[in-house]
Amino acid sequence: MNAQVIITRQNRAHQRQQGLSLVELSVVTVVVLLIAVLAVPVIQGYLVENKVPKVGEALAHFVLRQHLNTTAHGQPQYQGMNTQHFAQQNKDSAVFSFADQGAQTVVHHGLGKNGELQIVERDGGESLELRLTNVHHAACPALATVMHRLANEISVGPQGQQVVVKDPALDYNAFFAQQQCADGEVNTFSFVVY
Repeated sequence: MNAQVIITRQNRAHQRQQGLSLVELSVVTVVVLLIAVLAVPVIQGYLVENKVPKVGEALAHFVLRQHLNTTAHGQPQYQGMNTQHFAQQNKDSAVFSFADQGAQTVVHHGLGKNGELQIVERDGGESLELRLTNVHHAACPALATVMHRLANEISVGPQGQQVVVKDPALDYNAFFAQQQCADGEVNTFSFVVY
């Protein structure tokens, strides 16, 4: 009888040590996948939001450097300024990434997938436009808010549908700027300084 009790106890111990069933493993896998699907957009938005101050600071530093360097020389302050100049001055930056495309350098701002920074001289160098494309909605309105003291004109919105949120006749309002942004990485920000 003693041998029978020992065998029964061993069988029970063996049954308790078995792993998860296929159904249990499937349920755990589905739960983990659901959590991952829900968390990825939140994490992406958080990462974009944390980059905004650094991007704004780098843009402001570039504009102010040009303004200070050229006012002493008496020529239009932004004459000849473009994306290539920005890339040269910020080549060691951890905020932006750079890619050569022939003779041109493409500057990626990191606020959205394939987002680019384009800098164009306007009005013969009297003003400068800084345009950021494919910006994630998590950067709204923080990017415009960071730049609103420096920029004379700001427009925000999906590509081709930007709305002016600041100009000499319109004071900047963060709530109004927020309303112009569309969900996703489809927004374009344009900052004009003069």
